[in-house]
Amino acid sequence: MNRRICLEFLGSLARHFGEELCVELDACTTLRDLIVRLAFEKKAPINSDYVLFSSEGRYLDPNEDVCRLSSDKLTVHYVHPGG
Repeated sequence: MNRRICLEFLGSLARHFGEELCVELDACTTLRDLIVRLAFEKKAPINSDYVLFSSEGRYLDPNEDVCRLSSDKLTVHYVHPGG
């Protein structure tokens, strides 16, 4: 499986990842595992429990498999604990 996914990072996430990051995936993975891997590679201090994903106007389950997504463009939001 070769799939290209482009992630648009909003807010404080853009400081660590840039505004957009496209990655080539050679295996299926969950959205949560993808962001954890990218955070590890970029040494970004984020808690994956506070990351939300959306695509085409709807929020996605972080356990969603990237191979099952209909879009190759995702928006990544970071919800700060406590508001």
